[in-house]
Amino acid sequence: LDISNVNSPQLIYSDTLPGFIGLAIAGALNAVNKNDTIYVATNCALEPGYTFPNPASGQIYVYDVSNPSNINFLTNIYAGLWHFDVDINNNILYVASEWYGIETLDISDIYNEVVLVNTLTGGWAMKGDKYGNTLVLGNEGYGFKKFDITNISQPVLTGFATYTSNAPGFCQEVKFSTNGNYIYGL
Repeated sequence: LDISNVNSPQLIYSDTLPGFIGLAIAGALNAVNKNDTIYVATNCALEPGYTFPNPASGQIYVYDVSNPSNINFLTNIYAGLWHFDVDINNNILYVASEWYGIETLDISDIYNEVVLVNTLTGGWAMKGDKYGNTLVLGNEGYGFKKFDITNISQPVLTGFATYTSNAPGFCQEVKFSTNGNYIYGL
């Protein structure tokens, strides 16, 4: 959207993700922009030519947005089943993914991504936030998990919190407070 006039936003570009009828509607859950390239995390988006009974998977849809009047779809990046969150540091893509927890990929060549490591989180990682060397994850069905990521290649689980001892809840959003002493989740 062009929001130069916030009272009258103008549509510049849209795309429709092919969903899996009867299972889920494809949805864009989060996106990150790096150097005018947008990476969109989706759940239950199907690749072109999908046929049942192949497993449905999510994809990271990649778009070139360097020219807003000519936005181009570049490629799909696969990182597990459904993708809930995505972030980039240099050429490393981090995906909060169903089944894999956090999948870490080298995307130096976005057309030939390389899986570096899967960090199993004991739950489907929905959203995450970082403060210093601490990563906190909201996990579907498993509460909040806290990791020491001093060595990003080997995160260490340092804490686990649930709402109550018998009902961990589906934690779908999480953010650190400004000073890092609290997390806010839903």
